[in-house]
Formats: sequence, C-alpha cells, structure tokens
Amino acid sequence: MYIFRCNKCGWLGCEEYLRDWKCPDCNDDSALEQWFDWTMTFNDKELEVLWDLFGDIRVNDNDQIQEEFLDFQVGDDRMEVWKWFDEHYTGGVAKLAGLI
Repeated sequence: MYIFRCNKCGWLGCEEYLRDWKCPDCNDDSALEQWFDWTMTFNDKELEVLWDLFGDIRVNDNDQIQEEFLDFQVGDDRMEVWKWFDEHYTGGVAKLAGLI
C-alpha cells in the first residue's frame, strides 16, 4: 500500500482513493507526495488515518503483513508495525486502538 499526502489541503490516504492521480479533496495533481520514509513525522490525526489504513493490510497466520506499508515490507511482523504506532502516537497503540 502506498500512502500519499496532499501538500495543498493536507489529505492523507492510499492510492486507491486517488482519482486520476489527483487529490480527492482538492482535485490538485501537483501537490501529492508519496509518504514512505522512516524519517517523516506524523501528527496524531495523521497517525489515526494511517492506523485505519493499516487495518486493511492482510496478515497471514504467522502475523506477517502481506503488503508493503510505509517502510514495512511484506513478511514483517504485525507487532513491529504496532510497536511503531505505539512509539509515535500520543497515548500509545492501546489508545489508538480504542482499548483505553
């Protein structure tokens, strides 16, 4: 899954939501940036969107993701992705997942 952000309006989503490679919110095609770098920072609102998108990633019986997600590769353990969210989301992954 490839994640994109519109630098014009702030929309964040994956490629399946793009219309003709234009931002679905502002219809701009020049402001889209693909997000995939570990060095990028996300605010809590963006992490919530990413968490929802991560929920669409298939996981096999060994808890390995079956699709690329940000810098995580096919075969990476789902718990490593959860750990990344836990380290970056205010309140941790339990709050993000609605467990607290």
